[in-house]
Amino acid sequence: MNPWLLAGSLLVLGAAAAHALLGEKVILPRLFRHAGDPDLGHRRAADDPATRQSVRLAWHSLTIALLGYAMLLLTASLDGDAFGGAWRETVLLLAGVLAGLALLALVMTRGRHIGWMWFAVAAAAVWIAAE
Repeated sequence: MNPWLLAGSLLVLGAAAAHALLGEKVILPRLFRHAGDPDLGHRRAADDPATRQSVRLAWHSLTIALLGYAMLLLTASLDGDAFGGAWRETVLLLAGVLAGLALLALVMTRGRHIGWMWFAVAAAAVWIAAE
């Protein structure tokens, strides 16, 4: 068993859980709470049920992708031959994806979102495992 890949897997699994739960309980309700004032002719995109479902779909698509990455890392941590001869390349690719998520969160939120640190630590653990 590779402890670095296991750590990366658990970090990504935690990120997926936090993303799903906090999204449904904190972020999405805030996004949808304040509707436009129909008396003033104001209408917001969030007033439309189809738009709400599309936003929810996009939100949870990332959660599902994170779960997939976590399962790939867990599989790699338990079985070094899981990806055949492409084990190292697959692990480095996953480290790159996590580093990309960290960079995106860092730049887009100017460091105000904890996700950049979380993904950076996961990326580092996965990269160390491949070396």
